[in-house]
Amino acid sequence: IVKDVNEITRLHEEFSKDTVATFSSDEFQSQFLDLVSKESSFVNMKDYLELESVMKGLFDLSKKLFGIEIVEDEKGANGWHRDVRLFHIYEEGVINEEAIGSFYFDPYQRLQKDMGCFAMSIEHIRKPSSKPLIAISMDINPPMWEDSVQTMDVQNVPNLFHEF
Repeated sequence: IVKDVNEITRLHEEFSKDTVATFSSDEFQSQFLDLVSKESSFVNMKDYLELESVMKGLFDLSKKLFGIEIVEDEKGANGWHRDVRLFHIYEEGVINEEAIGSFYFDPYQRLQKDMGCFAMSIEHIRKPSSKPLIAISMDINPPMWEDSVQTMDVQNVPNLFHEF
């Protein structure tokens, strides 16, 4: 696996030496997924990609890059399915204030749900008092049991970051 980690590090260094303006995340994603599909040692990588950990990493990165904090609604989503979760977005350090936006997160595949990953607006900003509200839909295989830890396939990780 050291060889694989070195290859990922090499790819990262190759792409990060470019300026932000010329960095192509699609190109990096394409080469990363190509590497993953060729290397058998990545087959067990799913065991290390827990949905909650990946989301925490995404939210931590968003905080560093955009100065926002993302908090799950403690009351629940009251969405279109029991697996749907509601998150609120706050400016960093002012979680007690009003959210600047929110999103529903619908992670799992199921019958009567559109296939694929997508994000869509539910409510546009129409007046000064309204806040953006979107839905992020993923195509992750649901857990086998209610209390099992949810892991993600390698291909779902860049999809989640892209839709976010």
